[in-house]
Amino acid sequence: MYQKHRQLRLLILFFLIITFNSCSSKYQGTFEVIKYHLSENKWPCIVKFEDKNYFVIDYIRKYYDGKLIAYQGCASEGIYTDDFEKNGKYSKEDEEVKQLLISKTRNQITFFNKIYNIQRVNKDSIYVKLIDKDEYYIFIGNIPE
Repeated sequence: MYQKHRQLRLLILFFLIITFNSCSSKYQGTFEVIKYHLSENKWPCIVKFEDKNYFVIDYIRKYYDGKLIAYQGCASEGIYTDDFEKNGKYSKEDEEVKQLLISKTRNQITFFNKIYNIQRVNKDSIYVKLIDKDEYYIFIGNIPE
């Protein structure tokens, strides 16, 4: 009888471990998404490009283990920051992207069910261009395939 209880406990423990591993996030560590666009005008959040254009940073979203933890956006007078770990309140827009959803194939990134062609890869950074727009994303961190 003791042997059967022991086997049952081991079997339950085994299934709990499998369940826990399957429910855990597939995203580990820090991940950042930077959205920017090209402009000839100076804004508060810019990076100069080719002496006549500027990369204007629209926003930076920071994720940790797949959960949105911070947002930094370009405002008219500087950088606006939301720290979700401290205040815990998400805007409607941030609520939709609170849980990271991204994957990578050989030449494409699927980011929240939209597919983008990879323009360039530099170590842990991947650059993509939004279709028919002068807007870009930089994905920084490990992306599962």
